[in-house]
Amino acid sequence: MRWWLFLVLVVAVAGAVGYWWWENVAFCHYSEMREKAIRNGELEPGMDTCHYSLLVPADLDLPGTRSFDTTIVRDLECRQQLLHFPPWGTRSDYRIIGNGIVDTIGFAFDQDSLQWLNITEFPNGRYNVHLLACGNGGFFTLNIQ
Repeated sequence: MRWWLFLVLVVAVAGAVGYWWWENVAFCHYSEMREKAIRNGELEPGMDTCHYSLLVPADLDLPGTRSFDTTIVRDLECRQQLLHFPPWGTRSDYRIIGNGIVDTIGFAFDQDSLQWLNITEFPNGRYNVHLLACGNGGFFTLNIQ
């Protein structure tokens, strides 16, 4: 094998190993340290607001519908965390229960500003959500991390 081909191969392998190390070791450690500093109040979050949206399936109350749970992983870089609840008719009501929280959000289909719930202060955990819209609805589980 020619010496320059061997050199190119060694440089490519070293680059791949370096890239893997940076993505899987160094950056993860940096992220963990940053999250810990934000949690301890030593560092301010970098973004103002994060928005999350639920995609709730139709027909939650029908017998053949599979159970639905979803997980929201909050970004600690945000000062405020907002969760969007979709409208399911002329009037939609969501009741969120869990971890000492009981909250209700209700809105008409055209009231966009009322479809957002501030989950910044919600503790991590499992929440049971009851949806009632135009006489139909159902239950689902919301995990907030």
